[in-house]
Amino acid sequence: MPGESPIPLLRRTLQKLSTDPEAIDWQERLRRARLLMEAFSAGGAVAEREPVLVPLLNLLAGDPKWEVRKAVADDLHLIRQMDYEPLAEKLCRDDNAFVRKAAEASRKRRRKARMALKQKLQGIELVLEQYQWLKEKHGDEVALAALRIGETYHMALAGHTAHHMKTDLGVVEGRIAQLRRKIAGKRYDPEAFDSSLEKVGDIVGRHARLVQQMLAYARSRMTPTDVGVSALHALVEAAIERLAEAKPDDVVLEVDVQKDLHVPVTASQIEEAIFNILDNALHAAGGKEGGRVVVTGKAINGKEVAVTVADNGPGVSARDMKEQKVFVPGRSTKRGGSGLGLVIARNYVEMHDGDLVFESAPGAGTTVTILLPRAAAPGAGDAADSADR
Repeated sequence: MPGESPIPLLRRTLQKLSTDPEAIDWQERLRRARLLMEAFSAGGAVAEREPVLVPLLNLLAGDPKWEVRKAVADDLHLIRQMDYEPLAEKLCRDDNAFVRKAAEASRKRRRKARMALKQKLQGIELVLEQYQWLKEKHGDEVALAALRIGETYHMALAGHTAHHMKTDLGVVEGRIAQLRRKIAGKRYDPEAFDSSLEKVGDIVGRHARLVQQMLAYARSRMTPTDVGVSALHALVEAAIERLAEAKPDDVVLEVDVQKDLHVPVTASQIEEAIFNILDNALHAAGGKEGGRVVVTGKAINGKEVAVTVADNGPGVSARDMKEQKVFVPGRSTKRGGSGLGLVIARNYVEMHDGDLVFESAPGAGTTVTILLPRAAAPGAGDAADSADR
């Protein structure tokens, strides 16, 4: 009957399959597996659900027919965490390719749901959550000290940003006042007008880029979404193409990236990381005779790849090197820089289980290396999958 609880039917199913996994026809088991996952989705009283649903879930996840196991894997993301982990591990290692792929797809849906929840906890709620964790793990004193460091850094970064904004807005305000006086006095000078508007446009563009970087910085610690297998050389080429107009004419750019390397990443984020590092390198090498930037990409072992960006610019002093080593936001050796580019790159790389290595010395240039997990090329596993089907 419509609206009738499925629990009695699922209870009888559990009783029958507990003694004989094939006591019910497999097509009927498939239907009941789908009914089971609908029950998880619908929720209901815990006391009524769990004594039946969880044991039956475990039975059907090991069903002799892969179609039944796939029905469980399809909606695996619906179940609670404590039951989810062991089943996800089991189904992702299933001997059938369809079941494995369904389990992986459920894993991705679950990651996206967790990321959405994490995004809701940004700002004050996230700070309070982290403070509480520190307090429970290390005590009040450590948690309070960490909070004070965060407050001090927040004030310093806010002050740094506000200072630059105030200076630029003062220039804009002066230019506008000058133009208004000329308009009021009917002293129209096309060249002067064009010069003032160009200056205002430059400042607006600089602040638009700053806002974009600050938004990227705010998002750069979130769990990556839309992770897929990307060709490493394509990510490097996309970053270089974005920098085509900004590249100084006096800098020679050399690129040598292996064509057969692939990485499991959110392409836009790793492209942004490469872009930020390359942008810094081009600025560092510009303005000097023989300016040169070399980009290489290669496998360093069976599990990792490395993208290295090396410039022959002035390098970084020992004092600045200490800050670069810990990637302090808000400080930049590049004129007009926000100091966020390397931090965003570091965050994006680390969120993909990678690492960022920074090496520099005065007069010796700077080398930044991105280390990322290596992935098989798309389609490389098709032959193995087809054997499972």
